[in-house]
Amino acid sequence: MVALTGKTLNNAGVEASEDYVAKVLSDPAVRDKALESLQEEERALQERRQALQNILGEDKTAGGTPDPGSTRSATRKSKSSE
Repeated sequence: MVALTGKTLNNAGVEASEDYVAKVLSDPAVRDKALESLQEEERALQERRQALQNILGEDKTAGGTPDPGSTRSATRKSKSSE
């Protein structure tokens, strides 16, 4: 293969895969389905975030400071560093 095209079999396979993906994604129905799937994943992630916030009793967005009365994470950190 290399002698004929200058490409290895692996490179030819990668190129063919990229061409196939580009062709499939150029179909509007496939793109719409992919976007729909991404939106559904985002909704599920939002639900999990909300559930965790409800469990932890926090109304803060991700990255908020933990409740000072909670020592659970501090206990885990000290045990894992031993």
